[in-house]
Amino acid sequence: MKQAHVHIPSVALCMIILLVSGSCVNMRGDKLPEVPDIRYIEDIITGNTKESEWCGEHTIQWTRTKLVPWAEVLDPDYHHAPEAAVERFRDMKIGIRIHWGVYCLNGSNPSWSLWYKKGQLQSKDRYPESSGLSNDDYVDYIKRYSTFYQDFNPQGYDPAGWARLFKNAGLRFAVLTAKHHDGFSMFNTATEVNALRRTTDSQEVPRFEKVRHHYSIMETDYKKDIVGAYCTEMRRAGLGVGLYFSNPDWNDFDFRFGQHNIFRDTAYTRESDPQGWTRALTRHRTQLIELCSNYGSIDVLSFDHGLPMDAWPEFKGTLKMIRKLQPEMMIRRRGIGAYGDHFTPEGKRPVFPGDQDRDEEKDFHRYPEGKPWSKIGGTGSHPAYDPDLKKIDTRDVVHQLIEICSMGGIMQLGFGPDPNGSFHPNVLDFFDELGAWLKINGEGIYSTRPVERKISSNVEGVYFTRSKDNKMLNVFVSEWPGEALRLEKIIPVQGSDIILAGYGEALQWEIIEGSVLIHLPGDLPYIDKSPEGTACLIQVELTAGQLVRTN
Repeated sequence: MKQAHVHIPSVALCMIILLVSGSCVNMRGDKLPEVPDIRYIEDIITGNTKESEWCGEHTIQWTRTKLVPWAEVLDPDYHHAPEAAVERFRDMKIGIRIHWGVYCLNGSNPSWSLWYKKGQLQSKDRYPESSGLSNDDYVDYIKRYSTFYQDFNPQGYDPAGWARLFKNAGLRFAVLTAKHHDGFSMFNTATEVNALRRTTDSQEVPRFEKVRHHYSIMETDYKKDIVGAYCTEMRRAGLGVGLYFSNPDWNDFDFRFGQHNIFRDTAYTRESDPQGWTRALTRHRTQLIELCSNYGSIDVLSFDHGLPMDAWPEFKGTLKMIRKLQPEMMIRRRGIGAYGDHFTPEGKRPVFPGDQDRDEEKDFHRYPEGKPWSKIGGTGSHPAYDPDLKKIDTRDVVHQLIEICSMGGIMQLGFGPDPNGSFHPNVLDFFDELGAWLKINGEGIYSTRPVERKISSNVEGVYFTRSKDNKMLNVFVSEWPGEALRLEKIIPVQGSDIILAGYGEALQWEIIEGSVLIHLPGDLPYIDKSPEGTACLIQVELTAGQLVRTN
């Protein structure tokens, strides 16, 4: 059977290899569809198929994952997370997105080293593991990746230690990858897929056999539920519990409607293969129900990528089911449009209503007015474990955090542990520095809201947040202003103290022409006043109404 459009993405490709022979049977004994022979996959990689066989107009409507126009009108029986959950989410301000899976074994970008697009070799900077390989070597890489799970045995995994680490760093929540695009589940799932098993001990000349199993942490020598232990320990430490879940599965033949699925088939619809279509969406639903049923209260569910428009009726039904299971869970908008509770630009701030720049890429990050948002971004070459991670610039991260909070957002750092479950030494050093800064200045970060009116100052690089009751103005100075800081049209409460965080005495201040002039001390050994110094916080108690927007 000939496949119309195929890509060579992630574990999906692995699946290809896994499914190399003939037909398979599922747990119920149903015959599964024929899977492409591995020789056909090699034809795709080597370019022995015609262009029209793997790219061109899609026969099912697909969209870039951040825009889902068919999901922008809510059904009347669907309910978002309640306002109390939204407020808790807005209060957290800083957390971590933990990318962890079998890709940590070679330090590669999560799943993406598997994506091969004919005629477009991946960038060596982003995907060095698979770019530049010969075609034969690339096929071999996919086969080996698909059996990485046999070498994954994180005996050093200590979720309680993670929780202590995150708390000491000043983080308020964590989001762990339950399943990335490559399809490997870090939790105990009852669902099954076709897979490969390496039958020789040597990685030099491995042999592979086709199997059908859960393709999860339970198939490894570790055999313990990573997600379950993580949820328990994060919750015990008082941290928000979040899970990441990739909607498409590049490793499952039944998901071949996906634009990165290794079996990519643009002719695949519910009509062309109703059984396969149903299996895909049933497995998708089953895994989400497992995650929302088996691990207690989940604060954040972070979807990634979407499903095609033709799958929306089932996907929408799944959303309604998991909403009933987790009514206060904050669901990321990615792939579900208006049904989501929060918005997440990656690596950049969102574009706000009224912003003038309107190019396509920025429109993908356009801010849905009124929705909470968080900026996701790592500080390494990719968001998972990077053995060559360089020293992290804490000052830069702190300044990003301040800017994000001043705009009303939340920051999600992006790091992942190594194959043993430990974070890179440079991440540990960074967490120490970040935690030390937040211990002094966190009052201007946590549970704050943006200032709606414009406040002018006598220096550049000043950012503002406010307390939720509008009584405290938090002033972050990214570069030391010298002897005094002037804030235009700001009047402190008469007789109140203006506080420099970490300094033991109240600052002297005076009102000059309707503005406050704050005199700064000269001897502050704990503050680096150089241009490379980390920002400091000044808190000003205000009379009512001063932070209301003015024209």
